[in-house]
Amino acid sequence: MTMRDMVKTARTVVDYGSGPFSFMKSDWRKDREMAELARLVALPSGGRAEEYFDHYLSGAGTSKTFSAVQLIEENAGIHEQFSLAIQALFYANNLHIGQTGIVSIRQKDVTNYDWRMAIGSFPLAWRYRGSNTLGDGNLELIFTVEGSNEYKWDPDDADRETQLLHQAMDRLRQPKTNALDFLQYKTPARNFWMYATPGEYRLRINPGKR
Repeated sequence: MTMRDMVKTARTVVDYGSGPFSFMKSDWRKDREMAELARLVALPSGGRAEEYFDHYLSGAGTSKTFSAVQLIEENAGIHEQFSLAIQALFYANNLHIGQTGIVSIRQKDVTNYDWRMAIGSFPLAWRYRGSNTLGDGNLELIFTVEGSNEYKWDPDDADRETQLLHQAMDRLRQPKTNALDFLQYKTPARNFWMYATPGEYRLRINPGKR
């Protein structure tokens, strides 16, 4: 069973699992049940992804921060993409002190699962500060790295296998309830900004490699 099939099955359970009384459930209640299924199945308990997921549902809207250096160091895929982008500039003699740029990290590049489910794709901004020559003849390139992106759910990407979940999560920003929901606390979900705080990142390269 593909991920798309599993999400469709989950949606069917949410919509019709209550049998003949399923029509009494509001759209808000169905979407909340979809969200809780996603938490149970896909999110590591107590991790960053669950924290951000709950923060979105809480409607607080306040920003979340984490270390840009920690993000790179805990994700081999991000380090690899950053390294490839920088080396392309370095070997083309197109890297100079003070230069800035952005490496667009795709969700599939985030190899740590908890990080991937927390931040999705993420743009990393860098500024080149210089280099050190190491004892083995290699170079250590020094950067300041940081970034920011909005935590949100995209309901419009039809190619996404989890589109039905994204649609449910996005709808929770404008919950549609009915009279049976009067005892439930229904704060609308809310997007928020994630900030990767600046830090020094050092990248080791072989200056003779082409």
